Amino acid sequence: MSKDELSGKERIYLATVKIIGKEGIRALTTRKIAQEAGVNIAAINYYYGSKDKLVEEALSGTLREMSDFPSDLLDAEALEVPARLQAFFQGIMGSMLKHPGIPKAHLYAPFIEDDFSTPFVHLFKEFLEDVHTKLTEKGVQVKVKDLDLRIAIVQMFSALVMPAMFPQMFEPFAQVKLKDPLILKKYVAGLIDHYLE
Repeated sequence: MSKDELSGKERIYLATVKIIGKEGIRALTTRKIAQEAGVNIAAINYYYGSKDKLVEEALSGTLREMSDFPSDLLDAEALEVPARLQAFFQGIMGSMLKHPGIPKAHLYAPFIEDDFSTPFVHLFKEFLEDVHTKLTEKGVQVKVKDLDLRIAIVQMFSALVMPAMFPQMFEPFAQVKLKDPLILKKYVAGLIDHYLE
């Protein structure tokens, strides 16, 4: 569907998600949204009531998309467990590297306001449980002696999230570009190989 075929409301929503993803939530202005969506500023209030309600809708929408993402790859029976995890982790990290503002926006309340009651935090807890359950069902074992699978999952996700959200902090030291698909694949493969049999 081309941009011209989308309704004004849909264009505003997509423009908001795009700006948050590329520039972060603090860079979001009604003027930028209107310009990106090809509408006038009044259309934002007409369709969403306010910029705050639009941001709330954009974050809810991206949260729904995130909740649909994990199970598809982990449940892909055509692939062995390590290959599923490889695709799964690469997908998460690649998406975060491509749209870093989205996870940062979702993590704003926990990081800045010390609020861990947000829908994102709730979804993330469920997501970790889901990953643990699926790996346990598949009989995946941890390589590191005396390390519990739950702790291994926490360590792996920490190793994925931090460099994906803040590549500028890690890439100069590592002397790599994580957005490079081959580097990303190697990074994720090394992580899985380190932790899981």
